[in-house]
Amino acid sequence: MRAIYVILFLAIFVLVGVQSADDKKDDKKDDKNKKCGENETYQRCGTACERRCDNSDYWNTPCEEPCVDKCFCDDGYLRDKDTNKCVRAWRCGVSD
Repeated sequence: MRAIYVILFLAIFVLVGVQSADDKKDDKKDDKNKKCGENETYQRCGTACERRCDNSDYWNTPCEEPCVDKCFCDDGYLRDKDTNKCVRAWRCGVSD
């Protein structure tokens, strides 16, 4: 009788583990399917104080806002507030 309980417990444990692994795969798949612009990458729980052309001097200031899920500029790029695109720092304020 005790063997049945052990087998039942193990079966439930395995099913819960498989379901949890599937959920994590779906989350990662959703992140990869997010459409971001050029020089952007989707991040879950990224900083709400993104580096922009108009605040580039304050990028090292601690951010006290809650994190956000969105597309962020790749390393070496800043968000231009006028075009909302990620540009190199030297391109800030330069119109095409």
